[in-house]
Amino acid sequence: MPSQNVTGLRKQTPRLAGQMHASSLRWRRRGAVPRLLLAGAAVGLATLGMAGPTVPRAIAAGPPPRGNQTISGDLKAQALAYRTSATKKSVIVQFRSPASLNNDDAEVISRFAGGDLRRKFRVINGAAMRIPYRALLALAALPEVAWISPDRQLQSTWDQDVEAQGADQAWTAVVSPGNVNTNGAGVGVAVVDSGVKAGLADFAGSGGSRLVAFQDFVGTQTTPYDDYGHGTHVAGIIAGNGASSSGLFRGVAPKANIVALKVLDASGCGTASGLISALNWCVTNKTTYNLRVVNLSVGRDPAESATTDPLCAAVRNCVQAGLVVVCSAGNKGKDLEGAVRYGGISSPANEPASIAVGAGNTKATTVRTDDVVCSYSSRGPTALDQFAKPDVVAPGNKIVSLRSTGSTLDNENPGSRVSGYNNDYFELSGTSMAAPQVAGIAALMLQANPNLTPGAVKGLLMFTAEDMQLKDALNVLLPPGVAVITQGAGSVNALLATKAASLVNASAATGQSWLSAAIPSTTTIGGAATTRSGVILHGSNKYTGADLMNLRQALYGSSVLWGDSTSWTSNVASASNEVQVNQSFWVSLLIWGDSVLWGDSVLWGDSLNHLKGIRSSGD
Repeated sequence: MPSQNVTGLRKQTPRLAGQMHASSLRWRRRGAVPRLLLAGAAVGLATLGMAGPTVPRAIAAGPPPRGNQTISGDLKAQALAYRTSATKKSVIVQFRSPASLNNDDAEVISRFAGGDLRRKFRVINGAAMRIPYRALLALAALPEVAWISPDRQLQSTWDQDVEAQGADQAWTAVVSPGNVNTNGAGVGVAVVDSGVKAGLADFAGSGGSRLVAFQDFVGTQTTPYDDYGHGTHVAGIIAGNGASSSGLFRGVAPKANIVALKVLDASGCGTASGLISALNWCVTNKTTYNLRVVNLSVGRDPAESATTDPLCAAVRNCVQAGLVVVCSAGNKGKDLEGAVRYGGISSPANEPASIAVGAGNTKATTVRTDDVVCSYSSRGPTALDQFAKPDVVAPGNKIVSLRSTGSTLDNENPGSRVSGYNNDYFELSGTSMAAPQVAGIAALMLQANPNLTPGAVKGLLMFTAEDMQLKDALNVLLPPGVAVITQGAGSVNALLATKAASLVNASAATGQSWLSAAIPSTTTIGGAATTRSGVILHGSNKYTGADLMNLRQALYGSSVLWGDSTSWTSNVASASNEVQVNQSFWVSLLIWGDSVLWGDSVLWGDSLNHLKGIRSSGD
């Protein structure tokens, strides 16, 4: 029987004591749970050999369960395999109506099924519960329940990077409101990761530490800490000011504020419910800390469609609440033999509303013509939904950032320590290091134009990115469709994205001109011209055209999410032949079907280096 340990969450788990009877339902809620719901559950629990609480005869006369079409496939298989077991499974339940949270249905339902309610999540209109295997199918049959998923495990996904994106130029070339330089000042960025080490000089600001808040969703500590060492490195890429290195190892937005939300333990692992709790916190506290950006350098293999995945639902609702959510695409771009693997985008990077970031290798130069996509960086399309991902690529190879002294990664990888500079720096590789580059750029853009929506930020990042002109081993350009699912819209350009953000009139109506001046087609980075791609990816299509950014499109507003179907203005063309949703297209290019490996057969690490399952290849 599978173990039901929930890593690092026991101290926060609210335990509900005592037996629940029908009379207590009426006392607590005055009939808030429908009688037919209780009747159906009672019959279903009896069918699975579970007694359940006492239900009055009049209530127990309801219909049998409606079936189990609201449960993920892997969880259904477990429920069938252990249909008589009283062992409790950690699950995430999404409800059909917000009333199920407001009226305490979550607590009533969990107790009624013989389980425990652990947490409520308004961000997904759901809750984390521990439910006996033998009650899962009956729970899925309740009319209040929209979907049930396992509370799956998470992992972290793992200097010329700032200059190679033009971020250093953006600090002085773009003037933000108030006639100040654009460096992320005042913008809050949530780092949902393994925590952030307190007291580092690189997070100092004029008014004190820019590490302005910390929440521990693994333990109960109130002082910031990072016992794994991943989150500190990520936070430094976003907002380190280089104080310990005389400005050498600066982050992309060196004056942004960091909110550290710890969801990974000392081994770099966590749970979906912990991550959802952190995202729920972000929505609740966004105004207090001027939170505008969330960085998720964590993920897991997608086990269900992004439509039902609770992680994706949480990300989607964060975006709808006005937060830009940046996700690492994953490190499953090749197998241990070095063969390219497609379809490895992690969850929740597979959520259309997120910004999924692949990892690029700058070859330690500021010139972009030698840049490539790292072999370990996950390629698209997404599993099950077959969306075109990643969205963009950013530097992620051999990135120097802040070190959490004495952490797991620090102790196990002494060779990654950077000598000198007060011993404050550490080198890591992976899409975990690429995502915070983009989170930092988003902070610059939002300082330059605080009125931008998450959809506008995503659109501008893609439109201003550069096509990397990727080639295969024979030095032949990749076919257009393969290039798209390798690099997305291209390599990010912090300078141009921030400049473009400053030109936007975010209040313009859909279909109307919203730029105060044309977005330049080229910029100079590393002494060479960089040309924007002028491309936007949406669903399985690649879009181009004169009006793609000249006019405000529906996707750039707040009422349409990136995953929604939308109509475009005239002079916007869909190059649908390049990014096909038809599986036969991918099979014909040998990048679908059996050649795509999932689950345990695709390993995070490679033969060059293992960082607790985090790929840290030299390419």
